[in-house]
Amino acid sequence: LADGDGLDIIRAAQQFDLPPAVIAITAFSSRDTRQAALDAGASAFLAKPFAIAEFSSLVEDLMSRRHDGP
Repeated sequence: LADGDGLDIIRAAQQFDLPPAVIAITAFSSRDTRQAALDAGASAFLAKPFAIAEFSSLVEDLMSRRHDGP
């Protein structure tokens, strides 16, 4: 991104009254990258390549948490 990176977007999203669930997806996966995304407020982290079933399951889980409450 020209003006920052994905972590900046995740941090900005956390400023909303009702922050969205965010799945950080990257091709440059490392333990540090994963931790940085989660620390920034990501709800989950996926490294490319990933299975569509894994992504779908993660989305369903995040949606059910949102509907069930904290």
